[in-house]
Amino acid sequence: MAPSHTQPLVSIGPAKALPAPDRRPAPVLLTGGQGVASAAHRVMVAAVQAGQSPLVVSTGMDFDPYRLAALARERGMDAQAVLSAVRVMRVMSVDQLLEALRQLYARPSPGGVLLMRPQRLFGDPDLNEADAQFFHQRFLRAIRFYERAGLPLMVVERTPCRQRPPLFERMRRAIPQQIPIDQLPISGYVPWEKR
Repeated sequence: MAPSHTQPLVSIGPAKALPAPDRRPAPVLLTGGQGVASAAHRVMVAAVQAGQSPLVVSTGMDFDPYRLAALARERGMDAQAVLSAVRVMRVMSVDQLLEALRQLYARPSPGGVLLMRPQRLFGDPDLNEADAQFFHQRFLRAIRFYERAGLPLMVVERTPCRQRPPLFERMRRAIPQQIPIDQLPISGYVPWEKR
C-alpha cells in the first residue's frame, strides 16, 4: 500500500517553471529528449504515492512497467502496488487518440491522465498533410476543453519533434504550463495536485 503522505516539493529549476499550487488543475506539457519517458514514470510513481491512480495513454512503447517498478522500489514503495495503481490505455492512431480524449473528458480520470508522445501519431506517413492539420486542430481543441474544465492532464513529448515540427510548435503554444525535464522537481511532484 502506498504511503498517504507526499514528500516535500523540491525544485531543481526556477520556481516559475512550476504551475502555481493554488490554481486548479490544467494541462501541463513535460518536454525533453530521450529522458522524457523516464521523467514521466517518476511523475506516475509520485502520483501513486500521493494516493492517486493515474491513467497513462500511450501512443507507442513508452510506458515501461519494469522502469515503473524499479522507480517504485527506489522510493521504498511496493512495486506491485504501484503497478496495480497505474492504468494504461494504448492508442495506435489519431482517431483512437481523439476518441480516448473524448471518453476521458466525458468520464474524467480522478487520478489524472498522462498522455505519452501524442505527436508521433500526427507524423504517420499514411496521414496526408491536410488530414494531419485537421486532426491536430481537433486535438488542440480537446486540450482546450480539458483546460477550461480544469481536468488533470500531462502531455509528455520529446523535443525536437521530427515529424511535422510546426504541429509540435502549435501544441507547445497551446499548453501554457510547460516543464522541461531538466526543471522537473526531483521527487514528489504531481502536476495536478493542489498543495
